[in-house]
Amino acid sequence: MVDGAFKSKETFKEGAGFYAAAPTGATQGTPGSFTPGSGKVPNSLTELRALGAIGQTGAWTGGNYVLLGDGSRARWDGDSWEVAP
Repeated sequence: MVDGAFKSKETFKEGAGFYAAAPTGATQGTPGSFTPGSGKVPNSLTELRALGAIGQTGAWTGGNYVLLGDGSRARWDGDSWEVAP
C-alpha cells in the first residue's frame, strides 16, 4: 500500500506501519475542520469521498469548505463531497 492511502474507512497508512485515525466528522467553516483533530486529513477528494458522509446531514451553506491535504477544497452538497470554489 502506498503511504497516505486508505487502509480502510477507519485508518490511513502513515509510513513505517503506523496508522492514524481517519476522520469521523467534518464541521463546515472557512475553512472547516475534521474530527477528531488528531486524525489524518484526507489527501484528496477521492479519499474524502471514500469516507462517505462522515456525519453530514444537510448541505453546507455557500462559501464553507474543508481544506484537503493536497491543498484543494471540498464541500458537502447534501448528498456527496464536491469540489468547493
